[in-house]
Amino acid sequence: MSSYQWAMIILTGLGFAVTIGVILVGVTRAVEAIKLDTSKKIADEVLARTTALANEARARDEAIDVIRREFEQSQRSHDHSFGEVNAAMREKIATVEKKVYEVELWGRDNFAGKEDVRDILKDLKEMRTEIKADFRDLNAKIDSKTT
Repeated sequence: MSSYQWAMIILTGLGFAVTIGVILVGVTRAVEAIKLDTSKKIADEVLARTTALANEARARDEAIDVIRREFEQSQRSHDHSFGEVNAAMREKIATVEKKVYEVELWGRDNFAGKEDVRDILKDLKEMRTEIKADFRDLNAKIDSKTT
C-alpha cells in the first residue's frame, strides 16, 4: 500500500475516532442534561410536596384551633349552666327542707301525743262503761214497763 492509502486509512481512522469521541461527548452531555433535568424535576416535586404538606398542616392546625376554641367556649357555657343547675337544686333543697320543717312543726302542734291518746282511750273506756250502764238501765225500764 502506498503512503497515500495509509494516510487515507489513518485519516479515516482519525475521523472515525473523532466521530466516536464527539458522539460519546454528545451522549454524555445529553445524559447529564437528562440527569440534571430529572434532578431538578424531583427537587421541584419534593419542594411542591413539602410546601403543600406545610400548607395542609397549617390549615389543619388552624381548623384544630377553631374547634378547640369552640369546644372551650361550649365547655364554659356548659360549666356555667351546670353551676346554675346546682344553684337551683340547692335552692330547691333548702325550700323543701323549710317546708318539711313547717310540716313537722304543724304535726307536732296538731297531732295528739302518746299521753293524749292514752288519756282519750281511758276516757273512751269510761264512756263505754257509762253507756253500758245506761243501756242496762234503759233495758231494765223497758222490761219493767212490759211486765
